[in-house]
Amino acid sequence: MKSLKLHDEAEAELSEIFLYYAEMDANLAVRFYQEITDSFSQILQQPKIGVLLEEPYRKYITHNFHYIIIYKETDEALKIDAIAHHSREPGYWRGRK
Repeated sequence: MKSLKLHDEAEAELSEIFLYYAEMDANLAVRFYQEITDSFSQILQQPKIGVLLEEPYRKYITHNFHYIIIYKETDEALKIDAIAHHSREPGYWRGRK
C-alpha cells in the first residue's frame, strides 16, 4: 500500500479546521478528525474512489462534514493537496506544488 502525504498547506487547513471545531465542542472536533482519518483510509485502500476532477486530481467528499479532500496519486504516494469546505472557491489549491 502506498503512503499518504499531506501538502504543507493541506496540513495547515486540517489543523485550522480541527481547532475551529474544538473551540465549539471537543467531541465535534474528535468526530471531524475521525471522519478525516477514515476518509484517508478509504482513499489509501481505493485510490480511484474519488471523482476525477482533471488529471491527476481527484476529490473525495466526506460524509458527515462538508469537506472535500483533493488528492492525486503518484508512483510513490497519495498526496493530499487540499482539505476544503465545499463552499470554498473551487480550484483555489491549483497552484500548490
